Amino acid sequence: MDQDAIVLRKFLDAEAKRDLDSMAACLHDEFSLYVVGANELIQGKSSFLNVIEKVFKDLREWDLGVVRMIGANSCIAVEFRGSGRFFGEFEGNQYVNVPIKIQSACVFDFQDGLIKQCAEYFDSHAFRIQLLNSREFILPSMR
Repeated sequence: MDQDAIVLRKFLDAEAKRDLDSMAACLHDEFSLYVVGANELIQGKSSFLNVIEKVFKDLREWDLGVVRMIGANSCIAVEFRGSGRFFGEFEGNQYVNVPIKIQSACVFDFQDGLIKQCAEYFDSHAFRIQLLNSREFILPSMR
């Protein structure tokens, strides 16, 4: 296993444990995440960690598994499948305890032995459909 793959495994293990400090140790200071399905760009390690902390609160009992990894030349692609329960706001509605299954793929680029950027191909349509099909779990947003 090459050094980039070792760093990525440490990052994914830390993510599974919800260990923000260990995740941060794997990220370049200029880390960026682009979520393709949501057309969202997060720039900077600290900004990413703030976002992921909220994600951890919204996705409880979360189990994320690696289906496969492939990489070369400081780039590793990972396919994920996950399941858990969503407690959070989406499109102006508050959801509580909604069972969710997610499939995504991420392409990680490395620089100086750290993760520099990630492009996440997230199936936002499937996420939205699961929430819409769970109307009994919606609470009015408190804006």
